[in-house]
Amino acid sequence: MNSHLIEKTAKYSIAPGGRQVEPEIVVVVPPRADPLRGFERARALLERGPVRLIAHGATLEHTWPDWVRTVNDLVLTELGAYIWRSPAEETRELRQQVKLWLEETFAGILDGLPAADALYGAAAVRFLQPVFDAAPLASGIAERHPHALIVVIDPAWAGIPALKAALERTGGRVEAELRSTSTQARWALDLGAKMGAALTGALLKQGRDFVRSLPMLKALRAAPIDPGRSPDLWVGVIGDWERANRHLISSLVLPELERGTKLGFLLVGGLKPGRRREANMRTNEGDALFTGLERVRSYLSLCPIDQVIQAHTARELFRTMRRTACEVVRVAIRLIRNGPRIDRGALQVDLSVHTWSLAKLATLDVSRALAAAAATRRAIDRWQLGGQTVVLAASTLAEAATADVVLRNNGVVTCDYYHGAGMEGWIGAQESRSQYRCLFTHADAETVRAVGQKAIVGGMPKKPLLPPRAARARRRLLLLTNYCHRDYEVDGRFPFECFQNELLRLVDLLAAEGIELDVRWRPHPADNEDAVRRALARMRTVERSPNQALDDDLAWSDLVISAMSTTVLESLFAGVPVFVHVPPEAADGPNARFLDPTRVFFYSREAAPRIAQLLRSGVTDLSPEHRARQRYFGGRGVPFSLGDVLRDTGLLRPSAGPPTSAQAHSNRGDGNHPSGAACGGAACSAAK
Repeated sequence: MNSHLIEKTAKYSIAPGGRQVEPEIVVVVPPRADPLRGFERARALLERGPVRLIAHGATLEHTWPDWVRTVNDLVLTELGAYIWRSPAEETRELRQQVKLWLEETFAGILDGLPAADALYGAAAVRFLQPVFDAAPLASGIAERHPHALIVVIDPAWAGIPALKAALERTGGRVEAELRSTSTQARWALDLGAKMGAALTGALLKQGRDFVRSLPMLKALRAAPIDPGRSPDLWVGVIGDWERANRHLISSLVLPELERGTKLGFLLVGGLKPGRRREANMRTNEGDALFTGLERVRSYLSLCPIDQVIQAHTARELFRTMRRTACEVVRVAIRLIRNGPRIDRGALQVDLSVHTWSLAKLATLDVSRALAAAAATRRAIDRWQLGGQTVVLAASTLAEAATADVVLRNNGVVTCDYYHGAGMEGWIGAQESRSQYRCLFTHADAETVRAVGQKAIVGGMPKKPLLPPRAARARRRLLLLTNYCHRDYEVDGRFPFECFQNELLRLVDLLAAEGIELDVRWRPHPADNEDAVRRALARMRTVERSPNQALDDDLAWSDLVISAMSTTVLESLFAGVPVFVHVPPEAADGPNARFLDPTRVFFYSREAAPRIAQLLRSGVTDLSPEHRARQRYFGGRGVPFSLGDVLRDTGLLRPSAGPPTSAQAHSNRGDGNHPSGAACGGAACSAAK
């Protein structure tokens, strides 16, 4: 058994009654299950001997039922403690089997192009992401408890097949209420009926989206083709979602337009008029066009612009709808013939519990892929895109991923420029098939290279390094969280809300240390409002941030405590100490490793004395933040301009003017360039 796994599970375990035991009965609460069910199951099993309960937040006292504190034979362990190897390594075979299954199931829909590249992200979003997430957990639990009785309280957990297979080899056993798989006849009737309904819905949606997009399509048709020189670079953006484009606009588009670089725009989403609402992503406000490009609106008349996601005319629409119906019938026949189970080594899935999601993948996402393929081919012919470079704000879901596939097949170099810091979430839905992945940090690049993609480091919007703050009688604490994001909701619950509550508990713990603070909390813009209100009701002395811009809150602060997200990177330039709440599942990843150990914590009870001592000392030592910036960005710890990095790699046509910053540092050999080493430019980073 691996010693690091033993040490990690011990670090994130607690025996509430104080008695240290090694239970042979282990209750597992998967990520989407309610921990209270796990506590009750563990309570019942205590009659048979000592029990270990594994769940998110299991070791946090504010999650415990009252009876837990009086039990001697109970051990509580954090679920994330069992993720100890690289998720890329743990999922290598699984990812390959997913690609093969997609390729076989959807063969031919893109006229010989790889269907798996177009639908991989969509399949993960629809129903396969829990499979990707479960693989490292199942592996860790099986290795740490090879002879135990493992009781899984959620029979739908995707890790059960892998856990069972591993324990059968070591003498352990899994107890779970497995759902019975549909018979072939029932599978055929159920899937056939749902695919018929989903196909009808997909075709109606295609027509409805076309009608809603007519004002945008009319504007695009009216845009003249510039007979002058072709763009030096194309960028793929979302037409109605400014926040999704913000990183691309700030770090590449605006600087290059101001430099005189000729850019072209390809819309890879968001053709409806209006501005997309963060609270409800399916609705738009207003009727203005190009709201996702508001900051560069004054340049749009000078730039070629087109779309690559849907039919441009009614004739193209009807052609795509007819093709969609034909392809869906072929896919449905394959799915029905192959039966309700995927049984391919590491990929074990009972499709009968995902029938609606599968039907949507095979209809709605196929229709989107077909529409995007036709629109992209049209744009390639119209603008002669072969041999050029396209930097995409996103390329993971069906429309943008298909556009990426078609572009690459026609000689276009594609770069997916990820929105923000991916931290450790790069497997499954966030994987990209672009030739390059543009990333803010070397930490993210390390993980992306591990999944087999070329990485380019550069492009985080540059921020001035603020000076250290003058002493104040009452210091200002800024809290930054994202644990209750709308995408994390499960049956009205937020599985990571316990982590949010643990981070926010620092407010009371610091007050108990005698530290007087003005505290401001900035939840993520997409955090659930009910969850935010619940937390605010418990913290009467905490102000919710009134600011739209994070920079305003950072300038206000004297100290930042953040969950793991892009806010960590931005806070490192604020001129204040930055403490980061790192859950156990991320503790072995590159992001936690790149941060200074004195600034990282999971349990607030451990962080509070450190923070109190720092504040009492009156000395602001920012060397931990400086070291973190150097690790994240290389050299002097300053992000590189993405345009400069693309020039240095040859992906952006060189233009007149002084050498790029990347070239200048490469020529000096001072180690401060996108690869993090003094070699022949950022190309060495991209080639790894």
